[in-house]
Amino acid sequence: MISYKPGSKSPNDKIVFVNGHQILFKELAEAIVQFYKNEEEQYPTSLGFAGGEYLINFIRECCKKGHVSEIILKKYGL
Repeated sequence: MISYKPGSKSPNDKIVFVNGHQILFKELAEAIVQFYKNEEEQYPTSLGFAGGEYLINFIRECCKKGHVSEIILKKYGL
């Protein structure tokens, strides 16, 4: 479960929690790196797939949109 609490850096700052645990940038990066490696392994660019860039593109689209939309999820088959 993902939840948020107000942060202290700005009025819109939010601290992110997953299952009650505050997620740090380092932890987020470690998880993303593993997801990237998984995509590279399962869908290698050498076979014409997008590999880890599929994940990066998904994240980029969600960030630009400002949330994870149903349209983006459907586009990426998630």
